[in-house]
Amino acid sequence: MTVLVLTQVGYGSVLSTDRHDLTLSLAADIQRDVAAPSLKAFYGIFLLRGLEAGPQVSWAHDPGMSLAQAGLHLERTTDLNKSILPYIGGGISYGQVRGGDKDDEGMILHGEIGVKGITSEAFGWSISLVGEQADSDLFGPEDAPRRTTLGLQVSLRFYL
Repeated sequence: MTVLVLTQVGYGSVLSTDRHDLTLSLAADIQRDVAAPSLKAFYGIFLLRGLEAGPQVSWAHDPGMSLAQAGLHLERTTDLNKSILPYIGGGISYGQVRGGDKDDEGMILHGEIGVKGITSEAFGWSISLVGEQADSDLFGPEDAPRRTTLGLQVSLRFYL
């Protein structure tokens, strides 16, 4: 007699408190005719299963100027029994823009919503929509500065 047992295997255990998440991202501002690339790194420490917080740094280059940010980021992942997981995130950072006639700094609030795919115990990916709001004109080119930006972000995630 043969008994076949089917079970759904999720990767929620990857997102537990004994693990860390190193996320490397490439993002593009989708509000512009020419995409300004942004590179981000986030090192998340799981505070609870599915809840992580940690430092995040980013650097964006636009022709003639650069924007550097450093701050704190928080992510909450839900539906932990699936291999594709929805999540929300947000945080605060300090940003400096330099180049051309632009020399400014300020605080930036950011939020994101997306999905994570976990392909193994050590590796995953994510795609998200990211919005940022600054307290000064940090975003956009010199001739059209603005305080907000909206971007599409693709990330590789390494679970340590």
